[in-house]
Order: sequence, then structure tokens, then C-alpha cells
Amino acid sequence: MKEIAIEVFGKLNLALNITGREKGMHLIESPTFHVDLSDFVRVQRTVFSEVSYSVTGITRGGVEKVLGLLADGGLGGFKVTVEKNLPVAGGMGGSSADVAALIAAVGKMCDLDEKTMRDLAIQGGSDTPFMLTQAAGVLRGTGDEVQKLDPIAMTFVAMRRGKGVTSAQCYKKFDDLGRDGIVCDIAAVLGALQNADFRLADKMCRNALEEAATSLSAEIAQTMRAAQRTGRMPHLTGSGNTVFCFASGKDDAQRLKYAIDDAFDPVILSSIDKPWEYK
Repeated sequence: MKEIAIEVFGKLNLALNITGREKGMHLIESPTFHVDLSDFVRVQRTVFSEVSYSVTGITRGGVEKVLGLLADGGLGGFKVTVEKNLPVAGGMGGSSADVAALIAAVGKMCDLDEKTMRDLAIQGGSDTPFMLTQAAGVLRGTGDEVQKLDPIAMTFVAMRRGKGVTSAQCYKKFDDLGRDGIVCDIAAVLGALQNADFRLADKMCRNALEEAATSLSAEIAQTMRAAQRTGRMPHLTGSGNTVFCFASGKDDAQRLKYAIDDAFDPVILSSIDKPWEYK
């Protein structure tokens, strides 16, 4: 097999605690679900590796690092072409998704074992091990530890405006603010989700990076306020800039979407658990 096309889904961090630091890295605990917004990645065997995206301004570090590791491991070169739909610096795992898709495609082509793929994912970026699972889970450690969860059907309305902030900027600001990183009871959130009590989960979900993100970006703060004006609780995914609200179903999501100013590009998302499909 010399070419594989693969769809990789983005994610929402429903809540996020910062539990400490280890070797200069922040440790987290975060229930995270894949949603039905995706990038399409095509991987082809070549002599020399190259990467191209359908949009500009993409950070290629993770993809290029993994391509280098594959070459160093004697697997040769790969051409990676990405049709980008996931937002850049949006907190939805867009960069890690593309790295995970590359690893999954090469794993299929070259019959890599699970450990090799996981090792590549860990080196490819903090969200990449989770993105490689394409299943719901609780992220712990630096994001490299994933406790898989059973699928839970949920509907959201997500929105964003302007440019995001980098994770590095957001975590540094969090440190500068000196706030407590434990902002919600993750076990209680999981209990509410598993009981399909989304109203309770909505009330309990918090993100320790919210204050840092909104202080760094006036546009993230504006997006949070736009969601609040609908009477809903706004939630930040990752370090932003995507903000989301829970919806009770598709009809409720439609009403909520129409209540949000188009300037914030509202979109309806559903949770999804879908194994890799290779084409």
C-alpha cells in the first residue's frame, strides 16, 4: 500500500484541571471527546518527505518531527497533504490530529506495532496520543495518559473569533496568575455524563486555563460573552480560542446557533467515536 487517505476528528475538552508540573511540563486531568469536525489527510510513500496544507499559517512542527523520526527509523519518506477544516490554535487538537493521522496511516502502510505508534505519538505532541485513539477518554499526565471512556452521545454549539493563543502562552500566563489549577470535580463530571445528566455536567465543567486565555485574548473574552448572552454557560476547550455550549439536542442546538452573532461563526457539533477508516 503506497497511499492512504484518512479522516481525523477534532476534540473538545469538556473540563480541564491542572494538577501539577513534572520536568517543566504541566500535568492535566481532562475528560475529552471527539466531535464531528475533521481534517482529511493523504499520506503517500515518496523518496523525500514533504508537507502541504490547504490553508496558510499552519505550524508543521509535530508532523515534520514525526516524518524525521520515520526517516531515521529506515521507513523512508512520505508526502503529507492536509485538507484543513479544524481551526488553527483553536483548542480542538488540529495540529495533533494531523500528526495522529500521519502515524495511523504509516502504521497501516508499514504494519507498525501499537507500542511504536504510541511512542511516535508521544514525541509528536501532548494531544497526539489521545488523537490517535479516535475515542473518548480522560487525559492525564502531560496528555500522554489516556483512560478510555465509553461513547456518550452529546450535542454542542461551538464558536470562535479571530486568532487563538498558543498553548505555551496560555500555560505561562496561568503560571504568572498563580491560580489554583483544580477548578472542578472530574469524577463528578464523569458521573453526570455517564448518567446523561448534561445539565448537571454543564454546571460543573470548568477549565483552569480560562482566565489565562481571556486575559491574553480580547477576542476569546468577547466569544465567552457572546455565549453568555444566550443564557448558556460558555466553556473553553483546551487553551482556546474555541468556546462551546452544551445543547439538549439538535433542535436546541439550532435555536442556540441562530441566537449567536454570525461574527462568531457558530457551528453545531456532535460527539463521535469512529475508528480509523483507511481509503
